[in-house]
Amino acid sequence: MIQALYPTLVFVALTCFVLTTLLARFVSPQTARLALGLGTGVCGLIVGLLVGIMERLPLFGAYEALTYTAFVVGFLELWAGSSHQGLKRQTLLTGIMTSLLLFPLVFRSDVMPRPSFFLYSHPLVACFFFCRLTALGFFAHAGIAYLAGAIPSDNPNIRLTSETRGRNFLLLGTVVFLLSEFAGSLWCYAGWGDSWRWSGNFFRSTMFFLLIMLGLHLPARWKTQPRMTCCIGSFACLFIVVCVLGRQLLE
Repeated sequence: MIQALYPTLVFVALTCFVLTTLLARFVSPQTARLALGLGTGVCGLIVGLLVGIMERLPLFGAYEALTYTAFVVGFLELWAGSSHQGLKRQTLLTGIMTSLLLFPLVFRSDVMPRPSFFLYSHPLVACFFFCRLTALGFFAHAGIAYLAGAIPSDNPNIRLTSETRGRNFLLLGTVVFLLSEFAGSLWCYAGWGDSWRWSGNFFRSTMFFLLIMLGLHLPARWKTQPRMTCCIGSFACLFIVVCVLGRQLLE
């Protein structure tokens, strides 16, 4: 069965991402990006197989969340990072991030794709979960950009470019995240959900939104300290990623 290919494909993708990290550190970012492209392509193949077999988008569960987020992070770096001044550190951090995302799938055989549920076929439910995972990929990429700007460098342009890039992708991720929340609100407004009460999910969504606002609305006096803004932005983005994916792994 095709499902038997999942562990092998995950191992190949993880190997490519680890190789990306090593090549970016010891060889050149251009060579490392070839390995990054291969790993991203393998993750795209995994996502494609999941969509074909389950006949739905990646929505829920650690396996879908980790592989799809790794694909989005790799794709965004390949698409938007080719002319970035901090190419080496950006590629290095992307390799580390994508490796960490796939690492649990290699050593936990119990983490597998979840079976489809009848609610997943509803457009609002699909939009809620899929947009949330997509936003997670944007937040992870923004966190990498912010982190690249927080690392000391003799070239101030690298820090400025990284901060701008992190802010832009944080803003894009926020738009996708709010689209997810809007779909969930419509679902509840129609009487099909119960999130209009104070619950753990509602609390987490509120906390994430407040962290996003922290990264996007820093005091003006802090703008003279780019490293501080990069550290705060990186913390906000990566904390959201860790919270969401950590919860998926523990369920």
